[in-house]
Amino acid sequence: MISYLLVFFLSFSTCVGPVSAQPPISISVRVGSSALLPCDWRKVSSEQSSSESPYVEWRTISGTVLERRGEELYQSEEYEGRVDVPEDQLLKGDCSLVLKNVRAEDAGIYESYLVVKQKKKSIQSKRVYLQSVELSVDDSPENENVETAAHELEVKQRGNTGVIHSLSSIITFILLSLRLLQGL
Repeated sequence: MISYLLVFFLSFSTCVGPVSAQPPISISVRVGSSALLPCDWRKVSSEQSSSESPYVEWRTISGTVLERRGEELYQSEEYEGRVDVPEDQLLKGDCSLVLKNVRAEDAGIYESYLVVKQKKKSIQSKRVYLQSVELSVDDSPENENVETAAHELEVKQRGNTGVIHSLSSIITFILLSLRLLQGL
């Protein structure tokens, strides 16, 4: 009986997967346009002192994209002159990244962090994760864009159906396992 329960829980956890992982927000833009990657540091940090200017960092797997603390601004070479977190918005809690003149190679996952002091009078700081945004860049001609959107919608609809089928399979497995356990 214990082995059946063990198989049940292992199968269930494998089918369902982790629920705590928050998927990134998806943003899609065309080459040459601008993108706004959303971020709000107020939801995450009560450690940020109102007298301090917020210190925000945006990163990709390749490294730092931008760092902003008050008037101080650092932009990596690949993004120089194309990225910003406006200081006036940052002071209000909005740490959204503005990316201008988007290039195909800008596609990827962007993560934002709030850099805070570990203790009030300490020089040491830590990064607090804020948001993950997946940027998709469309570099196809205008007429292919409609076909691509229709295909993406069809795939999403099929994907939702797959989730329902997976859940019904799990429920069926649970019911059969319970019936089998009752028969023992």
